[in-house]
Amino acid sequence: MSTNDVKEIRSFDEVPEFTSEEEEAEFWATHSLGDELLEKMERRNKLLEEHQYSGKINLRMPKSLHRDLVHRAQQEGVSLNQLIVTSLARSVGTQR
Repeated sequence: MSTNDVKEIRSFDEVPEFTSEEEEAEFWATHSLGDELLEKMERRNKLLEEHQYSGKINLRMPKSLHRDLVHRAQQEGVSLNQLIVTSLARSVGTQR
C-alpha cells in the first residue's frame, strides 16, 4: 500500500470505537493522524507539562462531613488540613 492510500485523520471524531485489536490494526494500516492534529496534541501536552500546581484547592462537602472531620482532627491533635492531606495521600498510595 502506498502512502497515497493512507487516509489522514483530522479529528478524533473520525476514529471509530474498536471491538478488537485486529479491527484497530486494520484501521491504522489505512489511516494516520494528520500533521495538524499531531501539532495540536503536542501543544496540548506541552501546556499540561508546563502547568504549575499551587497545592491549593477549594472543596465543597456536606456540613456533616466537615463537622466529622473537624472532630476527628481534634481527637488526633492535628489540623484539619493535615488530617485531610494525610487521608488523601493514603487513599492514592502516596503516604508521606
